[in-house]
Amino acid sequence: MQDTLSALPSASTYNLRQAILQPVLAVGTGTGSMGLALSALPLVLHDAWSLPLATIGWTMGTQSVATLLSRLYAGRLSDRMGGGRALTLGLGAAALSGGCYLTALAPLWPQSIALALVLLGRLFMGLSEGLMVTGGGAWIIGAVPADRVGAGMSWFGLAMFAGLAAGTTAGIIIDQAAGFGAVAILTSTLPIVGMILSGWPRRPGEHSVAQGAVPWRQLFRTVLPAGLLLALSSIGFAVISSFLVLAFGQKNWGHGGYALAAFCVGHVVARFAGGHRIDRHAVRVSGSMMLAMETMGFVMLWLAPNPIVAMVGALISGAGFSLIYPVLAIPFARVVVPAFIGSAMGLYDIFFDVALGAGSIAGGMLTRNFPVQAVFLMAALSSGAALIMLASTSRHSWMKMKWDGEK
Repeated sequence: MQDTLSALPSASTYNLRQAILQPVLAVGTGTGSMGLALSALPLVLHDAWSLPLATIGWTMGTQSVATLLSRLYAGRLSDRMGGGRALTLGLGAAALSGGCYLTALAPLWPQSIALALVLLGRLFMGLSEGLMVTGGGAWIIGAVPADRVGAGMSWFGLAMFAGLAAGTTAGIIIDQAAGFGAVAILTSTLPIVGMILSGWPRRPGEHSVAQGAVPWRQLFRTVLPAGLLLALSSIGFAVISSFLVLAFGQKNWGHGGYALAAFCVGHVVARFAGGHRIDRHAVRVSGSMMLAMETMGFVMLWLAPNPIVAMVGALISGAGFSLIYPVLAIPFARVVVPAFIGSAMGLYDIFFDVALGAGSIAGGMLTRNFPVQAVFLMAALSSGAALIMLASTSRHSWMKMKWDGEK
């Protein structure tokens, strides 16, 4: 009998590149598909369909709600059928999303029906994100030895981020050159390439030996410390995504897009430079270093007297945030039994989803009474709180926990 994921290989019997190649390539195509519509769809809804900004906002936000609601399902599916199968199903949902967009463009429907099809496409893409990220993370953890979990998760995250960035850029270019119909076609076909890369249709389903109810209470206690730290550090990512360009505009600095690019560059460079090293150091040490960098970057953004300082702050904060997710996942990924690792990843990802929504909402409320730059102080205080919590953690606490979920 087999667990959901195969027993972790030993460091002497595997090659990291071979072990993670399939999930890394597959998730890159999936997030690339996601990015295509993320950049092009709002323009179509506003310019071609003349929808108000509020309608466009909640239409696009439907994906985030679907992602949040799908996390636990994605985790349990990974436990029962394997992370690879969950990732493949997520890619299938992404292909259906593109099909919905393409159908919505047909000149057969009134705008209300077309908008309903777009909403359905956003729901499919939200489900896709939950399945791809949670399933892919479970696949990675099951494919590498315990002392290389951080490196595997780091490269997986880099593939996600690179795919999303490439898709976002390509979406605008393709929409301008060939129209949104071409974007929709590529959105539906690119995930099929990812499905083939992930081993579909040859990949067999894996089935867990764990019977009965998932020990959710024990899983939650195990993931909670890392989840709270992840949530506090991710407030800044929500702030960067929602308010960085606006802050540059309010200061009349211009070039807000370059500042966003600087954050992305810092993120990618840190992944390349440190992704293969994070398993060599204690979680408290590497995590504290990352959180300190993130906090320093946001303080620079808050106090920046000119755009150059702000861009440097964005670069540093991007580098600091880059490795937080894989670093904090290491402790529980090493102790949770394989039969429940997918459910644990689903719980962990929920903290990130909640932080993105809470950070955007809190930042919006803050800008009603303060300059936009105040949101960077909020982000610095949040990541600084995470830094204090992690740095003061006892050596014998959650970072060296033992799994007792089967008791």
